[in-house]
Amino acid sequence: MEKASTKDIKRMNKFLSGIHMGNSVFRLYFDEVQHEELKQLFAKISETFKTHEEKMTSIIEHVGGDPTDSLTVRESMSVAMESSKVKLLGNDFRICIASLKAVHMGIIGSIRFLHDNKELNQRFLDRVQTVLDDYRSIDDEIQSFLRKIA
Repeated sequence: MEKASTKDIKRMNKFLSGIHMGNSVFRLYFDEVQHEELKQLFAKISETFKTHEEKMTSIIEHVGGDPTDSLTVRESMSVAMESSKVKLLGNDFRICIASLKAVHMGIIGSIRFLHDNKELNQRFLDRVQTVLDDYRSIDDEIQSFLRKIA
């Protein structure tokens, strides 16, 4: 079993924490939308995040780390702000637009992480690439829904 350095585990946990934040935000969106198809889409997205959380947790444990199961203070504040904002948006279309912005932040964050952490555990990097691929699919699905309701 390959052991990771404390620094590497910290970087992996930072990414994992971002996945926790994404899941929290999509659960907020799920709670606020009215359209049943959109609710199902956001539930599916949340399940995708949950799968990534579980697989990343397993990898971090495998390399001798203690995986985080919570958000950073900054991420907690971001989720709280998003919660307030979502309640003010008031309709499914606006919530979809907000969700696209969140997905785009995830895409950028994933690309940046892959660029900055090329020497990390390969299994973890492969999982980050899977996250990035899923973000792109999620982006397509949300845009497809928006075209239907526009």
